Amino acid sequence: MKKSICMSALLAISLNAFSQDDFLHTRYVLERLSSTPVGSNSSSIPALEIRHDPITSGDIFLTPHFQQSTFTLYKSGQVKESLYAKFDIKTNNFDVMTQQGIRVLSGDMVKSVVWIDSLAKVPHFLFNGKDFKFNSRPPLAGFLELLSQGSMPLMKKVDLEFIPANFNPALNVGSKDHKYIKKIVYYYIEKGEIKKLPKKHIPSIFGSKQTELEEFGKSLQLKKESELIKLFDYYNSTSAK
Repeated sequence: MKKSICMSALLAISLNAFSQDDFLHTRYVLERLSSTPVGSNSSSIPALEIRHDPITSGDIFLTPHFQQSTFTLYKSGQVKESLYAKFDIKTNNFDVMTQQGIRVLSGDMVKSVVWIDSLAKVPHFLFNGKDFKFNSRPPLAGFLELLSQGSMPLMKKVDLEFIPANFNPALNVGSKDHKYIKKIVYYYIEKGEIKKLPKKHIPSIFGSKQTELEEFGKSLQLKKESELIKLFDYYNSTSAK
């Protein structure tokens, strides 16, 4: 009823403003609007695109599963044992399973973590990056895993890189969604200072043992983490003698 009254009012106003042809056209349009469902003709517009709000994909956790973990906290060296947790790289926090559900443990409260790989049953040792001296730069945020222990420890840090959506509708190329990807960075500790491991000429960091490590490394593929660990294990075992 209200729709009919509104239509009549609009037509009455139009009589004074338009010619007869304009009036007929206006009446035709109004009748079409009143009888056509909203959006029913949108498919006939060739340039119309479906709206797509970007979503964010990618795994932001260090491990896909909760691992049995032991935490050493900064506060009085407290130790929290037998907790199942996983590390959120993005927020620098730990998700911890409790009887009341998932609880968050701030990474700033944690000095170190030992967690047991649920599949391989191998222990992993993680240390808070803010405890390392880093070339007079601000401390490293996040946690580093110890890969080789000795006079020159090898450490690994997993960072997140955010890649924003870059879809180009004109060319129909690119990604419509944001995503996180993991990037691994290796470090070593020399004389109490943590340094980023060079991607090339790695044996050069071993000083007087460079030639020996170059010879040992000839049989290794140092782009593989397991082979890189072998190189540092060899150095750490021989330099300890």
